[in-house]
Amino acid sequence: MSALSAARCLNHEAREAVSRCPSCQNYFCRECIAIFDNRVTCAACLKKISKEERVTPKTGLGAAGITLAVAGLLSTWFAFYAASWMILQFREQVPAP
Repeated sequence: MSALSAARCLNHEAREAVSRCPSCQNYFCRECIAIFDNRVTCAACLKKISKEERVTPKTGLGAAGITLAVAGLLSTWFAFYAASWMILQFREQVPAP
């Protein structure tokens, strides 16, 4: 007889276990296990994994963000400068009434 067939759930002693958590090595019933990242794990180990994998968002622009902002401002300034220069050139060629 295998150990799994005789095992009981750690949280529910009246229920038979269907799986063993690979992290903590405890047996659990169907309600106490979850599939995460293509593996079966218990709620307590899933909570530990999710805390470890939590990523903090970056704050600030960084060097690349500042470079892109300056390039955007310069290209906008150049576009308006070129448009105003063309308007002034056109106005000089129009005869006075």
